[in-house]
Amino acid sequence: MPNESQPVRTLIVGEPFYRDQLKELLNKQYPDMMLAAAEDGEKAIKLIALFRPHLIFMDITLPNRNGLNIARKMRAHGSNAKIVLLSNDDLPEYRKATEECGANYFLPKATSTGTDVLSLVSKLVAVTPNSAA
Repeated sequence: MPNESQPVRTLIVGEPFYRDQLKELLNKQYPDMMLAAAEDGEKAIKLIALFRPHLIFMDITLPNRNGLNIARKMRAHGSNAKIVLLSNDDLPEYRKATEECGANYFLPKATSTGTDVLSLVSKLVAVTPNSAA
């Protein structure tokens, strides 16, 4: 995790609409957070290697890869990034698979609010919110 002088690096991987909304929410609340985004698994893997994120929001279902497999490989290679897997479907098997692959949290996109996301971010990484937000 980052130290106090280092901004949190966050990667958002998934479909454009949700990705853009999440990016806007995080940028408004945490203006010092460094944000990167990818729309598919192949680009995510490249960005993970280059950007070295502390926090990753990633869809389970991605073009060119699967978010569960990416998370599993990250853990196998010793990554300690906080991984939040996302899905439109809040299925028990997705929650179980999230736990089994080593991700830190499952977030159902359809029922999670901005407040839920911000609460989760503050729980997973040490960031100071923008008090004016």
